Amino acid sequence: MKEIKKYVLLFCLLCSICSCDKIKQVFTLNPDGSGKVTIELRPNSQLTLDNLQSIRRHFSGVDVWHNYSWDEKNRIFRGTAYFKDINKFLHSFPQLKMDREKATLYLEHPSFEKDALSEKDKKQIDEQVEEEIQGYIESKLIMDTSNSKFSHEISINLPGQVKSHDGFNKVTDSRYTILFTGKEIIDYFDKVIKDKAHVKEILLAGGGLVMDNYPFINRYLRSVYKTIPSIKLGEQKVQFNYEQEVKNARVNMHKNLIKNKMREDEIYNHKITDLHIIAYKYIEPDYNLGDENNIIYIAGRLSGSVSTFNRASKIRGRTLKGKMLRYKYNFESFKFHHKGSRFVLKLTFPGSYELKPFKELSGNLHFTSYAKKLNHQATLNDLKTKKYSFPMRLLTVKKEADKTVLYIKIYAAKKQIKAAALYDEAGKKLDYKLKIIPKDYYTVLAFHADKFSAKSIIKVKFKKWSRQRIKVPFSLKNVDPRDLK
Repeated sequence: MKEIKKYVLLFCLLCSICSCDKIKQVFTLNPDGSGKVTIELRPNSQLTLDNLQSIRRHFSGVDVWHNYSWDEKNRIFRGTAYFKDINKFLHSFPQLKMDREKATLYLEHPSFEKDALSEKDKKQIDEQVEEEIQGYIESKLIMDTSNSKFSHEISINLPGQVKSHDGFNKVTDSRYTILFTGKEIIDYFDKVIKDKAHVKEILLAGGGLVMDNYPFINRYLRSVYKTIPSIKLGEQKVQFNYEQEVKNARVNMHKNLIKNKMREDEIYNHKITDLHIIAYKYIEPDYNLGDENNIIYIAGRLSGSVSTFNRASKIRGRTLKGKMLRYKYNFESFKFHHKGSRFVLKLTFPGSYELKPFKELSGNLHFTSYAKKLNHQATLNDLKTKKYSFPMRLLTVKKEADKTVLYIKIYAAKKQIKAAALYDEAGKKLDYKLKIIPKDYYTVLAFHADKFSAKSIIKVKFKKWSRQRIKVPFSLKNVDPRDLK
């Protein structure tokens, strides 16, 4: 097992978050571990929409994102993430953790499960040492020069007085910071790998003992800072109202969604199968104008060849306490926007009925789709970059036995597809086997081929005027309509 190589690769992964050469995090914490962090990333290359979404997905344990943006001129991503528990907020390494009982903040690198060394392995330890060293040399080949310019700064606005601190630098009485650089980490790797006795010690300390409790990066922290960086807190106080700020952040996000014409990259946690709920808005009754209806607008986008929006069914809600409520409702209007398969659904509730917070608001949307154009073709690169407008998407590419399998998703029923084929860039038909896999409201084409490239072409023919009924569920989580004005 190439343990050192694994940690070198992990370091490369950190430096490769959107190919960043700079990461800056400013934490503001409450005594209970809730808080927010303003993140600033500077990628080495241009940031695309997919990269922007992947940055947000990279951070887990986030309740809501607020004010995230991309500064194209200076190539900087900025955003604020709210988290309920700092110990469940996963970002990059090393991670900031809180021991509430000891009132201590500290940096930690997550450990990896590691099998105990067998007696046979211990006898071959010298061979493993050489293998580790060779693995590191191979790993260094993928560590480009930009990694040496990498920097990661962590600043903390503390919720109380500081009794003592190790490793962190004091900025003010309530603000401390620490800086890691790629050069320091690489220099440490270089230093360790030259000491065969030290490498042997690290390997022998495995088997769920030292390596699990003090991972390799923690060894780096101890080497540079002579300890694991930590801050011991004294008397603490709440710095901000977490629940209120999260509520305001969600309200502002939805206002911006509607204001910015409901751009798809502003989706907030409402992706159900292939239905994207982009925004929703609540309008309470205005009795002065004679209006007695509660109204909720749901704006969304359906990934598919949709021609008509038929109806909605089984609209129901569930309260925060779990009680199921079937609402009395009527639909005043349906608006379907053909461009981009977007729609705005207007739900109308009687004004005499008080809308309470939903744990879930759900229902079904019914559509009809058909192939308006009978012949379609696109390259793999078009499908991968989503430049192709027809609802055909690249699912994945897998190695199975001695063949490579290309999985393509088409938003049409199996009976609608007349033929499908795979060609090279010159238009010559490739050698492949095709398997058509029907799903609920789409079909998967599995091409078992010897070879293909990003310029390979997929051609699909549809039967004339074939139609398909589609029922797509939607579900909105943890919604208080009164917060969506």
